[in-house]
Amino acid sequence: MTSVAFHVDPVFFQAPGGTGTYIRHLVPALVRQDPGLDLKLFQSRFEDASPERWMRSLWVEELPHGIRWLYPRWNLTGRPPLPAALASLELVHAPSSVAVPPAAEGQKLVVTVHDLAFLVVPHVFPTLWRNLFRIGLRATVRRADAIVAVSRNTAEDLLSRTRVDPAKVHVIPEAAAASPEEAGDPDEAIARLKVPRPYLLFVGTLEPRKNMVRLIRAYRRAAATGLPHALVLAGALGWRHQTLLREIALYGRGSGCRFWRPWPGVSPPSARTRRRCPRWPGTPRSG
Repeated sequence: MTSVAFHVDPVFFQAPGGTGTYIRHLVPALVRQDPGLDLKLFQSRFEDASPERWMRSLWVEELPHGIRWLYPRWNLTGRPPLPAALASLELVHAPSSVAVPPAAEGQKLVVTVHDLAFLVVPHVFPTLWRNLFRIGLRATVRRADAIVAVSRNTAEDLLSRTRVDPAKVHVIPEAAAASPEEAGDPDEAIARLKVPRPYLLFVGTLEPRKNMVRLIRAYRRAAATGLPHALVLAGALGWRHQTLLREIALYGRGSGCRFWRPWPGVSPPSARTRRRCPRWPGTPRSG
């Protein structure tokens, strides 16, 4: 029977982002795939944090320190060690290279790398997080037994920008969270959320590194020529979101931009509810 310690901190972040979504779907999928899997989750200490519903049937161990204390030490020194209940398992999985927990003697370490945007466009990251990602990447290359790259592009960036052993890198693409059949009735969701038709939909963390300021400016130019669509922004507020809010505020409520901020238990409208429209590229990134 395989045993795994899985780090779940991003689920508790104010803006869990893609890594939080990755954890929320991967962990239950692993349990469904192998009911005999010995899976233990662990997290740093967060104020007022409570396990999400899907976590309640699993072992969840809270560590005695918060991320500001743990992450730099883990990435730079590989200490402090994980508690005995976690260190005794066969494998530890870090779902992001921002924090690389230490593997015990004889324990394998797997790290997922989503992208290397902190190297490609470092100016869009807060200094603290940019530095954590950098030292976490070095720890990943040095200590990981296997590295999961979520795209071929990320794998190529790893190979070209680090001295990683190519044999350690495994490309495992991410998949859509739900099929159209599982997403429910799109018309009901659109009506409940008061989404105007027709519309252009952006789904993701709301922050400048997603190239959203340029998206809003391009949308305004198109709207000025008669484009009837509203621009709907769906997601949690992320890093340096004030820049984005200022851009929207320049034109006031008549700008045509609408916010829809998801909350627990509510899923964004499914992809099949969207009107056909061009995809707007984010700021260059590795994933």
